[in-house]
Amino acid sequence: MKGKALIIDNDFLFVEFLERILTGRGYRVWRSYRAGKGLEMVRRQDFDLIFMDYMISHADGEQIIEFLKGWAKDKGIVVVVYSGCLLEQMESAKDMGVDYLIIKGPINNMKREIEKVLEEVEKGGRQRKTKIIEPRKIWPRQETARLLDHIRYMKSIINSLPMGIIFVDSDGIITGCNIKAMDILDLSTEDLLGRRIWELSEGSDINRLRDLIRDRTTHQGDEKIMEMVFNGKTLTISAISLIFDYETNGWVFILKEKRVNG
Repeated sequence: MKGKALIIDNDFLFVEFLERILTGRGYRVWRSYRAGKGLEMVRRQDFDLIFMDYMISHADGEQIIEFLKGWAKDKGIVVVVYSGCLLEQMESAKDMGVDYLIIKGPINNMKREIEKVLEEVEKGGRQRKTKIIEPRKIWPRQETARLLDHIRYMKSIINSLPMGIIFVDSDGIITGCNIKAMDILDLSTEDLLGRRIWELSEGSDINRLRDLIRDRTTHQGDEKIMEMVFNGKTLTISAISLIFDYETNGWVFILKEKRVNG
């Protein structure tokens, strides 16, 4: 048995494709079709190898990579990130800091390139610097570049807000946050991502937080504000249901530091 591998990707067919390659080489494979569940699995189990789609749905791929880098650093985990849109952001891709970046191309070429990656991993483990694997005969697409630019722009807006923002999926798992949230809580992405939101609270606030989530699922349109202790700090917290495709897909928590009168 070569080791334990985790695949985090919501593309069912590509997950099956990767799993066949990995099991064929003797790996035990775990899969997660949701970013939050995948992050939680990383926290709870020891993996030797992690594959992740940079554009996984309902999550910030760049922030998840920051989490994986921190988590893998002292544990010898090899992180392989892949996507069909990395070609349009090659300059920033070089600085992602993972072991391998694979730009998705024709499936037959992908199989060959993934096999080469696994051969290198089995010989020497982690890379000293990111190795980028590019397919042949594929060129950057202007529309994809514009879409990525729009995503970066929206992310910059969220990071410019004067309050902390935490994104929580429908399982209660933290999948993202803005810079202000990390500043308020004095926690990093490695500390936050993949944890249940109520793990940040303690005592009676745990049940109050769960009640708040249930209440926001029922009352989607309004905002409920509460005072609560998060990571040992008394904060003003509100939660709003995150509606996607007409369904509750999770929650957005807004954190503000409690004002001191006088």
